[in-house]
Amino acid sequence: MTQSVIARFRFDPASADHFLDGGREIIEMQFDNVDEIIEYCQEFEDAIVDCTAYINGRVVSLSEQPEEEV
Repeated sequence: MTQSVIARFRFDPASADHFLDGGREIIEMQFDNVDEIIEYCQEFEDAIVDCTAYINGRVVSLSEQPEEEV
């Protein structure tokens, strides 16, 4: 059984208006898997200040994870 993953993003105040209404900077989103969160972070990396995710019963800070070298 696949569980969805919940991620909380904090956006740069200058970019938050592009993603959120009402001057908010933080939003929670649901994804099907961790890979989708990583893709979202890579796509909007200039606008995201922090990202934490609830994965398999643990809260993980994706901002503190080292980038993989390709």
